[in-house]
Amino acid sequence: MDMKQEKSSHNALKVDQNVLDSFWVLAESNKKNINETTKGLVNVLMSKQKTKASEEMEGDLKYSVNRLVKGLASSRESARQGYSVALCQILRTFEVVTVKDIMDCVEKHLKYTNNMSKSEKGSIFLGKTLVYLSLIKSGLLKKASHKEIKTVVKQLRQMYRKKSYLQQICTSALVLCIQQVDEEVFKESIWPEVESDMKQGWDSCTPDNLMLLMTCRKCQSAMVNKKFLKEHWGSSKIICENNYPHLSRIIADSCSCYPVIHLVVDDIIREVTNKTESPLETFWKHCTSDLFGKHQTREINTGMYVLAQLVPLIKSADDVESLFSSSVMSTMMRNSNTKFKATNPLYQAAVNVMNKLTEFVKLPTTEGDVQMAIIRLLWEDQGRQYITKHIDNMIQNLSPEGAKALGQYMMKSFSDGISHNKSSSEPQEPGKLWDIVSEIRTLVTIPSTITDHQWQSELLQFLVLHSFWKVNKPVSTVKYCDKTIEKLDERLQKKFQDNLLKALHNLLIFKTEKSKVSSLNAYIDTVHSLVQYVKTLLEHGEEIVPVPKISKEVLESWNTAFKLLNDIHEKNASSETSGSGDVNLCRAFELLTMFYMLQLFFDASNSVTVLQDMQICYQKVFPIATKGRKAKKSQGDEEPDWIAVITELLLSMMSQGSSLARMTAKSVFGYLTSHVTPEALGLITDVLKTEKSDNAEDEGQLSFEDDDMDEEMNDEDNAFTEEFGNSLNNDINMSDDEKSDDVDDDSNGANEDDKGDDDSSSSDDEDDSEEEEDVDEEFRKSVKDALGGAAASDEEDEDCR
Repeated sequence: MDMKQEKSSHNALKVDQNVLDSFWVLAESNKKNINETTKGLVNVLMSKQKTKASEEMEGDLKYSVNRLVKGLASSRESARQGYSVALCQILRTFEVVTVKDIMDCVEKHLKYTNNMSKSEKGSIFLGKTLVYLSLIKSGLLKKASHKEIKTVVKQLRQMYRKKSYLQQICTSALVLCIQQVDEEVFKESIWPEVESDMKQGWDSCTPDNLMLLMTCRKCQSAMVNKKFLKEHWGSSKIICENNYPHLSRIIADSCSCYPVIHLVVDDIIREVTNKTESPLETFWKHCTSDLFGKHQTREINTGMYVLAQLVPLIKSADDVESLFSSSVMSTMMRNSNTKFKATNPLYQAAVNVMNKLTEFVKLPTTEGDVQMAIIRLLWEDQGRQYITKHIDNMIQNLSPEGAKALGQYMMKSFSDGISHNKSSSEPQEPGKLWDIVSEIRTLVTIPSTITDHQWQSELLQFLVLHSFWKVNKPVSTVKYCDKTIEKLDERLQKKFQDNLLKALHNLLIFKTEKSKVSSLNAYIDTVHSLVQYVKTLLEHGEEIVPVPKISKEVLESWNTAFKLLNDIHEKNASSETSGSGDVNLCRAFELLTMFYMLQLFFDASNSVTVLQDMQICYQKVFPIATKGRKAKKSQGDEEPDWIAVITELLLSMMSQGSSLARMTAKSVFGYLTSHVTPEALGLITDVLKTEKSDNAEDEGQLSFEDDDMDEEMNDEDNAFTEEFGNSLNNDINMSDDEKSDDVDDDSNGANEDDKGDDDSSSSDDEDDSEEEEDVDEEFRKSVKDALGGAAASDEEDEDCR
């Protein structure tokens, strides 16, 4: 060990251990640790410096400054970042540290020789640049003499010319320096070093020089005034429409910093967007040509960045078209493919643009027509399969105006697509038509229109029409039947049917009003409107034909059920007016009747029988002969009580694979719990006993869930079984009015969850049928456990969710 190393080691031994330990943490890449350690280091040095009367830098403070300056030339990962932060904070805190002290440290520790390798010299140059940048950022340079400032500026200009990767750092340091000094200091110490570059004009202008010019014009306008600009740059303004070609070219030249985005890009965008004398599209047209026309990774990366910054500035649908031209869209979609996420350097840039678009659509200040323009732009592109999650996210956050505009667009697109396929030799891809059906279903329960029941009815009407009818002759008086509709492909028709059931299910469990009861009542009214629409379709049997045709028996069953529905509806209206206790009974029969009326088109044979039984049950509850007064059951009447028949029907619905059937059963039972008799209760316990005894041998008699059903249905059915048990145990004799608060169990997130299992890709929806499916054994066991435990439970039905 030589004398110099021995002295250095000896000095280090005298330094506080907390100070020494700090340097290890400062060399880490953890930003939080760097900030906390810097604060700790400054606090320790302050406590040490207070004990010294000297006004000079010495002891631990001197050691720390020297080590930080020297360490800025280190090649150790993250050391430069941490050491720069610490040095800057020390310069801000300790007045005893002067610019001369720092310059002496640079001279002592950051010297280079010709014997050094290129990498070693590069580290020295970078270290010196970071020291000067710390001097400027700390504000210490403002206190320096003119000579010291001039020396720092000269050094920065030298470093700028030595290494290309130092150019942007040196320029940023000069920009900060120009912003801090007054006119006199600028004129004497800085202007002589940059004057030649400021007079070179557009032809030789680089991104760095433009950045300096814009700063000088803003902060030192006495030197760089309108006359100066007119003389050397041809215009009294730097940012104006005439200079857009030059600005666009400079943005393209800044791509040499790839993958880093040059700071001048942000400066240009900020200044251009603040100008109102010319539209944004004029500037963007030049950028599109320079950044997207060459198909080079560096230029496209910068182009995507500029585009992302311009998205929040969109004001109209025309702006959307101007920004996202065909060349821009094809480039963006091509680079959004997740299959090449790991290998495509432009993937993240494309995703950033999509994220900006999504955030913009979600803003409450974004107009509906602009939202619609953005979604339509993405929807119509052939690469939309790469961005389905973004599109779905946007749709969920549409304003009411945007949602309705999108719904009208989707329905028109479907009709136009069907017409196109009929007349064209190149039919539209079926996947797009399938996706339209799914999106229409989604629009039924998006948050912004959840209380607009008329709009929900219109969407459901479109779904039901295309699920079961064709229009041979236009009927202008019937909605959506103003032009002919050919028989759909069998798979597409099945797609409509599945999405109709999903839409009804989502609407049933979604909270559309302030309370559960009012939400369920609104649902019943919406479905009643749908049934009225179906009745209108059936009345135009020659022009609007069911596909497949329905039998005479089914039609008679429909007409009979419709009369029953009208009687129930009238009875419900009179009950609400009189304040009688029959409202819940009417609602229960109305909901159940409408469910099986629609089921006539899915499962005619079973639904016909059920509707007959329901009519008998309703007549038992409200005998016509007694004009609404409930007749007492005669002793000789051996027919089962109506509640027993309905309970058996509800248990049968719970065994179906249809989520809509199960949720309808749950809602109906909520209306009827105060009417449950021991006989009806026995039906439930008998089923569970039978299932328990047969469980070891087979799958059992009652199925509550299917292996392939959506996950959220587990919660819904658990809530149903809990409500079954609680309701029966707590108060069989509870009044209708008392029970009405527990009619439904809503879920605000149901629609969003449902979107997760129904991707806009058509292949994912082929098997999403509402038909009966196999039984989930694990869920059956949970149902039995829930019912058994409910006998001693006082928890509300929502607690089980």
